[in-house]
Amino acid sequence: MVFTSAAFLAGLALLTVPWWLHRLNAHPKEQQPFASLFLMRPSTSPVNVRKQLQHLLLLSLRWLLLIASCLAFAEPALRLAGERLAGSAAVPHQVLVIDRSLSMDARVNGTSAFELALTEARRQLDNLGSGQRAALLTADAELSLVVPLTDDVTRLTGALATLKPAHSHLNAAGLLGRIATFAETLTAPGEPLEAVLISDFQASGMPDQFNALIDGATLATQLIQVQVGQSGTPPPNRAVTDLSLTGEAELTVTVQSFQASGAEVSVRLEEDGIPVGRESLALAANGTAAAVFALPRNDAAKQRRSRGHSWTATLETEDVLGGDNVRRLVSQATDAVTLPVLTTDERAWAYLRAGIQAGAPRFEPTLLEALPSGDAALVIVLGSGALTSEQERRLQRYLANGGKVFMTVDGQTRSRGSLPLLDAPLAADRFQQTARGATAIDRSHPALAGYASWPSLTFFQALSSDAGTGGEVILALDDGTPLLTEHRIGAGRLLLLGTALDPAWSTLVVRPAFVDLLANVLGYLAEDILPTSAIAGEPFAIPAQSVQLFSDAGERVLGLVDTVGRPTISLAEPGIYQLRTPARSRRLAVNAPLSESRLDPVAAELLSEWQRSAAAGAREAEDLQARAPVSAAETNETERLLPLAPWLLLLLAILVFLEPLYANLFPGRARETRGAGAEAS
Repeated sequence: MVFTSAAFLAGLALLTVPWWLHRLNAHPKEQQPFASLFLMRPSTSPVNVRKQLQHLLLLSLRWLLLIASCLAFAEPALRLAGERLAGSAAVPHQVLVIDRSLSMDARVNGTSAFELALTEARRQLDNLGSGQRAALLTADAELSLVVPLTDDVTRLTGALATLKPAHSHLNAAGLLGRIATFAETLTAPGEPLEAVLISDFQASGMPDQFNALIDGATLATQLIQVQVGQSGTPPPNRAVTDLSLTGEAELTVTVQSFQASGAEVSVRLEEDGIPVGRESLALAANGTAAAVFALPRNDAAKQRRSRGHSWTATLETEDVLGGDNVRRLVSQATDAVTLPVLTTDERAWAYLRAGIQAGAPRFEPTLLEALPSGDAALVIVLGSGALTSEQERRLQRYLANGGKVFMTVDGQTRSRGSLPLLDAPLAADRFQQTARGATAIDRSHPALAGYASWPSLTFFQALSSDAGTGGEVILALDDGTPLLTEHRIGAGRLLLLGTALDPAWSTLVVRPAFVDLLANVLGYLAEDILPTSAIAGEPFAIPAQSVQLFSDAGERVLGLVDTVGRPTISLAEPGIYQLRTPARSRRLAVNAPLSESRLDPVAAELLSEWQRSAAAGAREAEDLQARAPVSAAETNETERLLPLAPWLLLLLAILVFLEPLYANLFPGRARETRGAGAEAS
């Protein structure tokens, strides 16, 4: 028996109160002298004995009432052995895992490997025993839950009918460990499980080290291989493996063969959906061939390319795997971007122009005395101390409306004593400078791409705010002084470099790191470093804020909420997408992984060894679990707690009714005793 609120048992000490009251009201026997007992009338019943019995019964009732009250508040419960868990049957539940990587879409004689996998999964469901449950997962670039653990075979079979192959790659390294970890979330502790992995077990998905196959494999797993065509022989396949520009007027399409015999193939090229041409290639067995297309050079084509455009190469020959017969390529815009620069420092202006020409020639810096009236991708301020009040007000409005500014400090900033645009006072020790190195705080920031050359720099002078500026520190000196910070002002962003473009301030402007810094900062602020290519199912970073992603058909794939804070995302379907920011729009080419094109299955010996090692790992995990101390919740036998408080409350109600009723059944001192007891209680 257990007590939920055992502290209320202290109330049992009150049992002494009724006993003391009864003793207090007990009268001593009085002796009276009589001349002779012959004068007394004989009694017909033992009055004293009857009254003592009545008192004892009343005392017992009151004791029971107090005991029932204390126990009811203490909430006792009986610990009872319950039924065995549903999963403790001899037959474990099943976790069906179906490979839906691109290679599973290989089709021979009208049947694909994925369809064979679905047939095998249905057979596994048909063989489920009574009380046995199953869950359904898919595996490609990641594991996905389709149906949780259930005994509803109809639901599981219906879910199988909705599955389709994906376009991503399945890496077998650590796959069994990921399945075991995922399966733990589907069941209660103690329920036995086994996994059934149905796949073509493509050789290109196997890791270099065998141990990676069984890493974390703690769940008994059955490996079932499905193949199309002749067993042990890969079906013939061809794929477009490369699409690249060879100069301004030519584009090369490379096709590779994965079969033992040669073939004649046809390749079609389109530019922005407009046909460019078609070429025939003689493709040797297990070889490659390239088709070179001359690109249109008319004015319309040149104008499209200046804004960025896309090409699509398609292999038109019949093939067992259609998902790798298309390859896409997009180009960046080549039109020049005017870059307004505000400065009175001719030396810093000279360093800036040289660095931009070397690292970001698409930008054309223009020296201005005031902000242009039109929209600018970004503005550079060299030496913030020379800003006039009017320039500062215009820059603040520009930032509030979503503009971007790259600003440096100078000697005039030090004399001014504060950082413009941020209204932050400079540190009091700004006149005491020593040589320092630089340390990256946020290496993932796009401004620090190519960070390897930064540690060799030396900074002699740097300015920072005494109270901090509240921005994100990207780069700092080795004493912790912020050097490169990013600030959100309104809808815009400000990148502040806390040193001047001057050799007297640092070695930055005379090192290659300066060219990299300018290219990174300009590309980041102008949103000109958005990715142009990705592989289906593989994550890639978007180095920009407030991005929207649209398919080529104009459907929104990701909104602003999904892409906050330079996110890392992955796209499941190949195609041409549009990345849109408030200032820029860029196309993104997503292609199928080339590793899925080679359809060679894993060697039978390796698959057998993998199965054997996985079973051994599962047995070892079971032995370790059996030897480990387990709690009651982890054992096969469940425990039920039967609460007694409701029954005690019912008994208490009965006693509250009986006690005054019984106390009034006999007169005299019993009533007095009851009155004294009630008064005391």
